[in-house]
Amino acid sequence: MNRIAFIAVFAGMVLSLPALAQQQVDQVAAQQACGNDVFAICQEAVPDHTRIAACLRQHFRQVSRPCQQFMASYAAQERRSAQVGRHLRRGEQRETVGRAASE
Repeated sequence: MNRIAFIAVFAGMVLSLPALAQQQVDQVAAQQACGNDVFAICQEAVPDHTRIAACLRQHFRQVSRPCQQFMASYAAQERRSAQVGRHLRRGEQRETVGRAASE
């Protein structure tokens, strides 16, 4: 494995550890902010996380203020993550093109 590939794999492993920890924190925060709303409004969706999220989005105006705030901050965080991912992919594409040109 060449050095660049090794660094990329290692960096991916290191960067994924905080993401896993953050995911657990997000789940706790979601339960605290939206737990009552889930059981009051979206009980039929439990335990399917995808259906719960869709139900909460569908009934956004009915959910509590803390849940609305959590959902808004989570959506903003997801948008930022997507932007970073696109930026990183563009960098990888440039590196691949640059390597191909130098070979």
